[in-house]
Amino acid sequence: NNQHYSGSFPSLKIDDESIARMYYMAALTVISLERTYLRDFAPRAIVTGSGNNGDWHPGMLIGGSQQFIWDTALRIFSTSLLDPVVVRSFIEVMLSDDFFYGGNGV
Repeated sequence: NNQHYSGSFPSLKIDDESIARMYYMAALTVISLERTYLRDFAPRAIVTGSGNNGDWHPGMLIGGSQQFIWDTALRIFSTSLLDPVVVRSFIEVMLSDDFFYGGNGV
């Protein structure tokens, strides 16, 4: 338990060091994609894209802030374990905006 994430990854108990390394590097990758400066979106976000997608706030260079729905489908299980509160926030934003048909998008 910790005060930063609302969940946690399960620890892996295995003798094969290469599998253990792959597991923990994957966990580290998810953690490294966390952004805490996108307050208009959520207190924390796990990004899946890069670049400067600051159109929603003109003049703000925020880089590395995109979240693609199709990428989220690939990482949703791990991020749901690590931080279910942030995942719920992301889902609520995705479902609340009509970004396919002229909405502001995320």
